[in-house]
Amino acid sequence: MTQLSRVAGLPARPVRALAVAAALGLGLGLSGCSATNPTLVETYAAADGINGSIADDTIVLRNVLLVTSGKDAAGTLYGVVSTRGSQSVPVTFSVLNADGSAIGANSPIRVTPGMPVQLGTTGNTITVPSVPVIPGSTLQLQVDSPLGGERLTLPVVLKQGHYASWTPEAVSG
Repeated sequence: MTQLSRVAGLPARPVRALAVAAALGLGLGLSGCSATNPTLVETYAAADGINGSIADDTIVLRNVLLVTSGKDAAGTLYGVVSTRGSQSVPVTFSVLNADGSAIGANSPIRVTPGMPVQLGTTGNTITVPSVPVIPGSTLQLQVDSPLGGERLTLPVVLKQGHYASWTPEAVSG
């Protein structure tokens, strides 16, 4: 006889069977929620900028945003671009007006495998001469390479608070 069956005055087998049944019932009861409600996994950019990719994640963009001091003022594109491919690749960024035309012209930025490029640093600066929307709005960003292209919704952020000191020179240092 077990200790519990001696205290309760019951035979050992029914007490064991009752304990096993209780454990199984508790286990099923607690796991019932996950059995009927599948877990949802959502990926999101845990930053102010956007994430994106081109050519099945060969070219990867992280935390890309446009910083400006206001509507009609100049703006600078910030973020990181990298390639998981085996060769260097030129990547062109075009911030678009509402009609889909590019605002200003930018030279391609060469991205080398294993060497992420920080946009907004000296030599990797993409400037919009006149941002046509107020900060807090969005614009479209067209990103192109020989591997393909992608159009993303680009957040426009006011140059204040954390972004107040962001200039191409300050970010590269």
